[in-house]
Amino acid sequence: MVTHWDEVSSLMLVRLTQTNESARCATLLPVLATLPQPLALIEVGASAGLCDLNEAVSRLVARAPTGAMPVVFHSAVLTYLSPEARAQFARTMRNLPYHWISNEAASVFPELLDFLPVPAPTDRATFVLAFGERPIAFTRPHGEHLHWLSDACLTVSGE
Repeated sequence: MVTHWDEVSSLMLVRLTQTNESARCATLLPVLATLPQPLALIEVGASAGLCDLNEAVSRLVARAPTGAMPVVFHSAVLTYLSPEARAQFARTMRNLPYHWISNEAASVFPELLDFLPVPAPTDRATFVLAFGERPIAFTRPHGEHLHWLSDACLTVSGE
């Protein structure tokens, strides 16, 4: 256990701290701003446990505060699941009372590619931002680029 500030400082000089989450989520902000407030944000990530992901997300959505709009979101996470587990996750998302925002590499949900108005760039650094299962933008993994698709209209059903 590190107990002295000098030890903490020297440790920080030899190990990098993960600071890209806020950048990764920057491309989600315009989408979140269009939704009815207040929101109950439910992040899918490694800390949520990828093994029991479907059950965990279902439990968290059920526990959203009354009056808050549940929003499940993830960025650069589902690539770590098998294609079968990703398909199961998409089925789970279709059956929950929520909004779903994904920001993943184009290869993670290849079925989204059929709904793109233009072909997805082929480099690994391009993500597809989707609202529900509708692609709305191309992004970069760490929020450094957001390119809205020409037909990206964010309409919220039931409003």
